Amino acid sequence: MALTQALRSGVPPNIPLTIYEPTTSSDLIIGDQRTLNDICVKEFHDILAKSCDVATAVAAIKALTSVIRNSSAQTIMGLSKELEGAAAALQK
Repeated sequence: MALTQALRSGVPPNIPLTIYEPTTSSDLIIGDQRTLNDICVKEFHDILAKSCDVATAVAAIKALTSVIRNSSAQTIMGLSKELEGAAAALQK
């Protein structure tokens, strides 16, 4: 949790980010990698749908940032694995 809070403070304030709000009981398990991947992919598609001017790379970075915000990783290694999984889900 402390790692996530520290990383949150490094996000520039001029980049609009959305916080994921769980809607179903399966979404409440934020630490589950499958759910984090789902959050990332959904965020990516939402960003692209909201604005046709957004570059794919920018949408991907914002979506991966949502993984950081929603992560429950306690170590950099854990966060790295979650980000790698989410990046792989975006490539599918």
